[in-house]
Amino acid sequence: MKWSASMIAAGVLAITAPVLAAEPAAPSATDYVKEIQTVANDAAPPQSGACENGEERDASGACPVVDDSAAQRGFTLFSGSMAKPQATAPRTATSAAVKDVRSAQPSQASRCGLLCDLKVNFRPGSAVLTPDSEAKLAKFADALRDPTLARRRFEIGGHTDASGSAEKNLTLSQARAESVKAFLVAHGVEATRLQARGYGAEGLAVPDQPRDPRNRRVEARVLN
Repeated sequence: MKWSASMIAAGVLAITAPVLAAEPAAPSATDYVKEIQTVANDAAPPQSGACENGEERDASGACPVVDDSAAQRGFTLFSGSMAKPQATAPRTATSAAVKDVRSAQPSQASRCGLLCDLKVNFRPGSAVLTPDSEAKLAKFADALRDPTLARRRFEIGGHTDASGSAEKNLTLSQARAESVKAFLVAHGVEATRLQARGYGAEGLAVPDQPRDPRNRRVEARVLN
């Protein structure tokens, strides 16, 4: 029996197609819940004494939720052992604001697993989520609504690469953080549990390659 080149090529494609089609499964809501619980359990033990505004801590050692949504915040998921960012007045992307963000950037050494990068993408140069990213965030929203996480608060942090000006990157990362927060709130997560903060090009995931696309990400930090 003679085999033509086209028949051989078809056979090769039939064999390799399943391998090419295989992709890692996206995290489920349950995966996120387990990761958040692990991060929270790895955090420092409950603290004692009054909270930053003089409020009493609850039985678990957590401070009450304060609605500071009017303040501009950023986004990234990290261990609760990290210091909570202080609220600041709404700001524009000035050189002073850039300096402030540099001083407040989160430590990349913190363990955060799935939370280090929520794999969220936006339309080029904008804060508009892609349909694929909305589907991923819907699962994250499901996780945040889990009863076991009801008292957990989070910072949603946006990061860019080092392309473009620092001011532009800061503005874009803040807008993207706010966009993610808005999506989560629209899907049933209480706004008082979320803070949004843009870090611009600070806290690069790949410091030795500042323009690497991997630096463009959305992270989440467990605050309590």
